[in-house]
Amino acid sequence: MSTQWEPVVQELYDLLYEHDWILNFNQAIADAKRANIPDLDNIDNLTDYLNDINEFLFWKPAENERGDVIYNKICLFYWILEQRTTSILQSVVLPNQADKQLTILSQWMVKYANCLGAFYDTEKSINAETIDTFYHSPPYNMDQYERPPGDWKTFNEFFARHVKAGLRLPDDPENPEVIVSGADSVFDGHWPVDDESCVFFVKGVPWRIQDLLKGSEYAERFAGGTFMHAFLNTTDYHRQHAPVGGTILEAKVIQGSAYLEVIPSPASTPARKVSLWEVWMLRIRPVTSFCRRAGASLLIPRSGWLPCSLWGWHRFHR
Repeated sequence: MSTQWEPVVQELYDLLYEHDWILNFNQAIADAKRANIPDLDNIDNLTDYLNDINEFLFWKPAENERGDVIYNKICLFYWILEQRTTSILQSVVLPNQADKQLTILSQWMVKYANCLGAFYDTEKSINAETIDTFYHSPPYNMDQYERPPGDWKTFNEFFARHVKAGLRLPDDPENPEVIVSGADSVFDGHWPVDDESCVFFVKGVPWRIQDLLKGSEYAERFAGGTFMHAFLNTTDYHRQHAPVGGTILEAKVIQGSAYLEVIPSPASTPARKVSLWEVWMLRIRPVTSFCRRAGASLLIPRSGWLPCSLWGWHRFHR
């Protein structure tokens, strides 16, 4: 046992023995390595894995020219946890599980994500050299952002950087009928919400808005509306904006779980890299409800330091 591990990593070590998860994680590591991902070459056993996630807690984010370093590091962290023998220890991502207490491993994953976020709130998470790597990474489009005097002091400050004045303007800012995108994101799709029970179907699975909002008094207002989903990558502008003007009726944080589906895809060499994911449940969901005229709009940026998704519901009456 290492005496160098951070408390959250030591906690996982203790859980492995307390709940007899050793075989689960050893098998997960072996299965994950079968994908022949070069970045896993340094992880051959459980001690290697624990050392790796311990080091990740203090990694200063930096990028390469392709802009995929952060992306791949996050995917790799979840790749081992996504294996069959470790995923069965986590909470099931299904509508009827929305109000259930997280499993012990899922609770630990949330705690680990919180520890990552705490480090990125410190000045140790960034420096002039790491900032410079983003300016040499074209996917980040750093010429579009305001650079504060004295630079960003933490990585979270950098991650929530402001675009320059005049960018990301609504097409028709004076028209109250225009609904704008809540974020710089890739639109993934939209689905109708039924009139009876506020249910929409994604991948054939029925989701109730009441379950996702966990007790919001405004959930019923979205019956007959539209649900949308969009994806924000690590390279994107990460400030979210109200899709419409109006009055804020409710703002709260709904605690969720930490989850990432990772799918390895072929690279240009015989080795493989993680390059595709789908996000359907993340650490926290800040919820803001708006009211405009006789309708309502809801913006749910599912966030954290991890790449996030944007959910939205709209229900308007002309």
